[in-house]
Amino acid sequence: MRFGGPSCRLRLVAGRFCFSAAIPHNLYLNKFVVVEITTTIRGIAEEVSLGPAEGLPKRCVANCDNVRTVARSMLAQKAGALAPSRQVEVKRALGHALGWSELVELPAVQ
Repeated sequence: MRFGGPSCRLRLVAGRFCFSAAIPHNLYLNKFVVVEITTTIRGIAEEVSLGPAEGLPKRCVANCDNVRTVARSMLAQKAGALAPSRQVEVKRALGHALGWSELVELPAVQ
């Protein structure tokens, strides 16, 4: 997701945001949790690897140490997509960042 504003940064929407207005929860959610996407790769448990397979221009990571809430109006356009089978990776990285062992110990998706 491109994050609007002067610097137009990429962010991973960590929630149930959908571009379709036909999805009922889109009608009442005005703020969304996003994770910063950066090309600074540290190789730590709080990162999720991303890149061309997700529709992004080059290798990068979603850094779950940098989480924020943004208004719907700040979400500019879809820049890529994470396969549903990889969502557990985001949950696990968030678990590491937040110190939630329940998320760290999630089983791998087959």
